[in-house]
Amino acid sequence: MKKQAVKNLTIFIVLLALIAGAFSCGFFTNDVAYAAVLPDAVSNQWFDGEEYNDFNGTLQAINKIKDGLSTAEKAGFKNNPVLVAVIDTGINASHELFDGVLCDEGLWYNAITHKNGRDYINDTCNNGKLVGHGTHVAGIVAQEIKKYGLEDYIKILPVKAGDSNGRFDSVAVVDAISYVKDLATQNKTIVINMSLTSYYWGKNSNVDVAVQSAVREGVIVCAAAGNEGYNSSSAGKSLGSPACLENVIGVMNYMEGLIPAPKSNYGTAYDIAAPGQNIKSAAKSDETEPYCTKDGTSMATPFVSFAAAVLEIRFNRKSATVYDVMTNTPAVATGSVSYGNGVYTARKLNLSAFVDFKHIKEIKVFTEDESLDALNQTISSPKKVVAFAKLRYFDEEGFAPETDVAYKSIKMYVVKAGKNGTLSGGEVVYSVNGARIEFTPTEPGTYFIYAANSAYINDTSEIITVKVNYVQTVEDAQLSVVGNAVVRAESTVVYKLNNAYMLDPELVIVWDIYDENGRRVDTKIGTEISFTPETKGEYTIICSVGGKTIAGYKMNVKTSEKTVRAVSGGVTSAVAFSAVAAVLIIVIVKMLKRRA
Repeated sequence: MKKQAVKNLTIFIVLLALIAGAFSCGFFTNDVAYAAVLPDAVSNQWFDGEEYNDFNGTLQAINKIKDGLSTAEKAGFKNNPVLVAVIDTGINASHELFDGVLCDEGLWYNAITHKNGRDYINDTCNNGKLVGHGTHVAGIVAQEIKKYGLEDYIKILPVKAGDSNGRFDSVAVVDAISYVKDLATQNKTIVINMSLTSYYWGKNSNVDVAVQSAVREGVIVCAAAGNEGYNSSSAGKSLGSPACLENVIGVMNYMEGLIPAPKSNYGTAYDIAAPGQNIKSAAKSDETEPYCTKDGTSMATPFVSFAAAVLEIRFNRKSATVYDVMTNTPAVATGSVSYGNGVYTARKLNLSAFVDFKHIKEIKVFTEDESLDALNQTISSPKKVVAFAKLRYFDEEGFAPETDVAYKSIKMYVVKAGKNGTLSGGEVVYSVNGARIEFTPTEPGTYFIYAANSAYINDTSEIITVKVNYVQTVEDAQLSVVGNAVVRAESTVVYKLNNAYMLDPELVIVWDIYDENGRRVDTKIGTEISFTPETKGEYTIICSVGGKTIAGYKMNVKTSEKTVRAVSGGVTSAVAFSAVAAVLIIVIVKMLKRRA
């Protein structure tokens, strides 16, 4: 009996081992344990593998993020989730993949008809490979949300800007971006996905202006690099826009095996490589099959947009940090993909590396004690301002030590305020790489000192303001006039008032010029004048500031060069004539003596 029991127990243990082995080989379940059940068509795709998007590592990172949120923070995301605005050809909203992941229908928007709601965002694209483009792109975001269990944290906002031919008019694209920006001003956290590329929307284009305006409101923009196989660093090659624009995360495409997609644009104009070949996702409603496969940087971009949305949760909706994390985390941490036969190496999308890497929470700028008086000074006695930056990491209380490597990425700036008196309208007058700056003003005005650790326009420190006042009295400026005391008539002389920059510009500088008889011959206004006397003699130049005489300046005008040359020429001719006449007289006298 005991032997039989032992035998049965042994069989049971073996069966358990076999079952466990079967599970590990994927015979009974998916290869990865998704947080939600996905349709078989989009389950276990190649990009979930450890060497690619690393589902298991990413799931652990996301669960760590959720576990670190308080009950109130979780409720905050449920009531106001992060939105991924898919600006594309619309979506097939009735597709099963979108169940539970779309935001309120009242926010859905058609940038061509300018109307909101379900009836206006249908994916009508029927042009070749672009058929169902928007549905496929949004479907990638949808399956990522579901497989990681983030339905209460991230929602998709459909924004239709492409027509039935798959064309994206810049007017519609600008309107779509502006619509999203306006939502961001209403306390919405938004990531824009733009799986579209143009070679005409460069710097300062209407699209660029709209993108930068959205970024200023805290919107993250992810865009496809394009599919022409161009190296952005090669001469004569157009750049895919908006992916190449400042403050946009440009996305390249790679295939299974970490092989760069042959048609993917690449280079320093872009930021991240993500899976983009043989991607299965949702199809538009009139297709024969509910799922289809597509390739391109359009398919790679939504993976990056989803990652940005997750990081908005991780970093408490601080978009500047999200951008910095995604564009500055080193390739040694994320892994990389090599393009152009090794010409360019791109960092790989790696959400778990983004979450785990140490990232800067804030930068503060301080002044040294001896610089405190210099924050409000007068230009007649300029004082040096010494400022330095300190940084603090997320999840750490104190400031990082001065030896921290991150300080090497900081750059400090001095900006002189523009006419509107603000930083945005000012001009950078001095900058230095590093966390310490010394600056001595040379002109009156308002100056701003700040530090930044990336190009992202919202990623800056607190600002120190330095006010440099004009002199309190005209005498404080120690003004003086510079000009020639001796000139010739009909030649131009320049007179300049030294230290005029110290004066309030509202004070009028007047120059009165008198001849030797005391008659005023000219009056000029400005810090610098030119004067051409017509005749010789002594002139007096009187400079006054705000009605107060500063200097009287004597100028002796000699005969003009022209007159001197004329007189000299006449004298020379007379002398020559006299010499000739004398010779002739001597000759004539000698001739007369011979005759005699």
